[in-house]
Amino acid sequence: MAEYDVIVVGGGASGLMAAGRAAEMGKRVLLLEKNKKLGEKLGISGGGRCNITNAEDDVRVFAAMYGKAEQFLYSLFAQFGVKDTFTFFESRGLPLVVQARKRAFPASEKASDVIKVLEKYVREGGVVVRTGSRPAACRTRRLVQLATDLSGCASSTTRLRRRHPPSCLLRLLINGPR
Repeated sequence: MAEYDVIVVGGGASGLMAAGRAAEMGKRVLLLEKNKKLGEKLGISGGGRCNITNAEDDVRVFAAMYGKAEQFLYSLFAQFGVKDTFTFFESRGLPLVVQARKRAFPASEKASDVIKVLEKYVREGGVVVRTGSRPAACRTRRLVQLATDLSGCASSTTRLRRRHPPSCLLRLLINGPR
């Protein structure tokens, strides 16, 4: 039975970023995705072009676009903001362009290119990816559920390290600006 420090539920943009970052920090990571492919919904976002972010430099203006979630976003954007998003993708060979209403897209205008960058990020980090896998019970003493649609954080065949229970890394789902 494999052991993991972090288990990420969901292979969308947030899950891929969370898994990749945890791996960068030296964690053994398992990424569970219920669909057969990673980033499936990402592939159709923005009409297949994938609106990656809004290029608004003013954090207050940017956070205000998220309505009620605004108050929770300031510390997040301070840690990883718009410039960091541009750097992340462009340093991995995917240039971004800013279009109307400060929407940032891949220069190729292909969501599939965004998925490729994110998949490469997790695979190079050594993240174990299981697609077609729904989470079951979580065997840990500590679980903070950040998203109401997630029921657990580990597959039934996964044993978590008992000496240092992991903080299950779950996606925080926030609806973006409309």
